[in-house]
Amino acid sequence: MAIKDDYQRVAHRAIKASNDSRKIQEKSAFLSYHAFESTGCALADHAGLDVGSNVKHHQKIQNFKNAARQHCDNNDAQKIANLIVTLNNLRNKFLYAT
Repeated sequence: MAIKDDYQRVAHRAIKASNDSRKIQEKSAFLSYHAFESTGCALADHAGLDVGSNVKHHQKIQNFKNAARQHCDNNDAQKIANLIVTLNNLRNKFLYAT
């Protein structure tokens, strides 16, 4: 099985888990974010860009944007870029207590 298929499987499992934990909002939100990031890794892998545990979070997100520019129409690539900005700003709030 290709790594992009593994990332898609992780994304689907994270979405399912986020639905199961919707009474714990920060966990549900983080799992939704994790599904988004895993989807990005699947697309980045498809585009031949680096993914995996040796790739830092910031680079994974940049690879997602680059892959979206390569494989999506301009409108969808812009939507992904906008969503990345919005979600990336929320990511730390999902992970760390304030």
